[in-house]
Amino acid sequence: MRRRFEFGYKTLFFCLFCVFLSGPSAPAAGDGAARSVEKISAGWEFAEYEDGKAGKWEKVDVPHTWNAHDTIDGDFTYRMGQGLYKKDLEIDLDSDQRYFLRFEGVNEKARVWVNSSEVGSHKGGYTAFAFEITDLVKDGSNHIEVLADNSFDREIMPLYCDFNFYGGVYRDVHLISTGRDLIAVTDHASPGVYVSQKEVSRERADLEFMARVSSDSGDLKLRFSVIDGEGRTLDTAETDLERAGEWLEGVASLSIKSPRLWNGVSDPYLYLARAELVSGGQVVDAVDQPLGLRFFHVDPDQGFFLNGEKYRVKGVNRHQDREGKGNAISREDHEEDFALIREMGANAVRLAHYPQADYAYSICDREGILVWAELPFIGMTGDVTGVFLDSPAFRENLKTQLTELIRQNYNHPSILFWGLFNELSPPGDPYQLIGELNGLAHEEDPYRLTTAATFRKAAFNDVTDLICWNKYFGWYYNRPGKFASWIDEEREEHPDRLLCMSEYGAGGSVKQHSEMDYPVFAFGPWHPENWQARVHERHWEMISEREYLWGSFLWNMFDFSVVSRREGDRPNINDKGMVTFDRKEKKDVFYFYKANWSDEPVVHITDKRFKYRAPFIEVKVYSNLTDLTLEINGKPVEMDSRGYGVYIAKNVWLAPGTNRVVASGKKVDGRIMIDECEW
Repeated sequence: MRRRFEFGYKTLFFCLFCVFLSGPSAPAAGDGAARSVEKISAGWEFAEYEDGKAGKWEKVDVPHTWNAHDTIDGDFTYRMGQGLYKKDLEIDLDSDQRYFLRFEGVNEKARVWVNSSEVGSHKGGYTAFAFEITDLVKDGSNHIEVLADNSFDREIMPLYCDFNFYGGVYRDVHLISTGRDLIAVTDHASPGVYVSQKEVSRERADLEFMARVSSDSGDLKLRFSVIDGEGRTLDTAETDLERAGEWLEGVASLSIKSPRLWNGVSDPYLYLARAELVSGGQVVDAVDQPLGLRFFHVDPDQGFFLNGEKYRVKGVNRHQDREGKGNAISREDHEEDFALIREMGANAVRLAHYPQADYAYSICDREGILVWAELPFIGMTGDVTGVFLDSPAFRENLKTQLTELIRQNYNHPSILFWGLFNELSPPGDPYQLIGELNGLAHEEDPYRLTTAATFRKAAFNDVTDLICWNKYFGWYYNRPGKFASWIDEEREEHPDRLLCMSEYGAGGSVKQHSEMDYPVFAFGPWHPENWQARVHERHWEMISEREYLWGSFLWNMFDFSVVSRREGDRPNINDKGMVTFDRKEKKDVFYFYKANWSDEPVVHITDKRFKYRAPFIEVKVYSNLTDLTLEINGKPVEMDSRGYGVYIAKNVWLAPGTNRVVASGKKVDGRIMIDECEW
């Protein structure tokens, strides 16, 4: 019997963590509230830490990693160990306030001290954590120390992966001050507020608000509101609080008639969800979260539907590192990455293979980009030292990381899918653990779908709601065209599975080109850019013809660093990106997808970097325009359409010396767009 998942009715989002994550520029709270959020980035010192001793101190700002350069220096090793950070933090102490430190990411273990007293520790390099420091701080200067450790730890995923584990305090750090009564900061470093969309349609959105409160007072209420984009309050509810373990909790229902839906890239409309803590009629704390209202489901035959309409999921994978910075990237870097993703025409992103910065999810909320957020459960589940799955500490930490991922990001409307694993391989059988993770994900969040990326046949491929495949036809094996028969066989064998492609692609160097398209040795030094483009052309043609695939996520949006790689035109780089590691050059394949996915006009001559050509060549142009023409040295050259925006001129003779090549097409408004180069 075929399953059909209706996960419309919900959407639990309010993203931003505007109070916790966005820094002092974010709306911290409602009028009269006592909360403030201060980003503490400047004025840190860092030293490598070996055998219990700090080395030479240097001044740094956070985000910071000590692996920004040794991961790309060509010696195939990088420092995995401990680093010590310290800072003197001035606090104008108020006895009526409470104080917290919140770290967005320290890889992969952290211990924190305030004024020589240990505050706590955290295991997991990609999720946030927060500690209360009220009883440890004093008026004036306070000494903060953070010990970061990215050395191998068999109790913490990820373990053996095809990416670098950059060490350091590589995301933002905030000092949060609140009144004595507050919406929780230390509930797994979540915003403390959760908005569940119980039922959403074009006619009505029924919401359930829940907030956790830290207080010993009995005279408190919670007030929840939904505010539209013009600042008008649409509905409000007030509720009492009840004790639930260490927290007080308040729950209330609200409804919106004829909601304006969060409709992907075409209309990513955001409401504001506000939770206010009220004492004696006065607001003493508040948290604002963006709220996007939408519903969705996946059909085994017709694919993905957003708000009741079929929606082609055109996705990319994204690693967050970049040249010279590693993982310690800025908001401007995030903005540039997602601007390039949108320019190419993608409407979805798999944030692989770990939770990424809150600001990345917030950009996706704002831009209408669908998100697959992922747990770093990846690769081998055992080695010669033993099977990690047999370790209670390993299993418990993995579940903690999943809880943190979901609670911290529960309110982002862009997130539709929780990814539970990627390419798990023996030794060890993770079937039972995946089942436990799947149950935990649905317990924490009943309103989204679970998914996973697999590359081999296994019983665990049927545990999650959706299952997706990583396959590299035309790169690691076979020719690109073999993909069609393989995916059709998979579909025939498992007609009830909700299938997508989570990875496909090939490497490509902007410095290497060939006059012919032919398969290359993936692990060798020769990665011509034109073969990468050909692999993607064939795959997109085959993917787009199969409606039962609910989506696809090409690998990868950007080149990224893998210290062990020695292939292509430089060591330490996985060059399967659409854009180079430094984000400076868009590869030809970028324009192929732009011609197919974007509404922006495209005319792009391929191989423009291939300056010195044979006298007898084939010319290829990508375009989504009409009346496309090609001229070489002022003479028209006939082109044939191969479909999917690909135009070919065969048997083209070039004259000795410099040849001027011009391609042009007509825009909708009648104006002509051109691209040109010299060979």
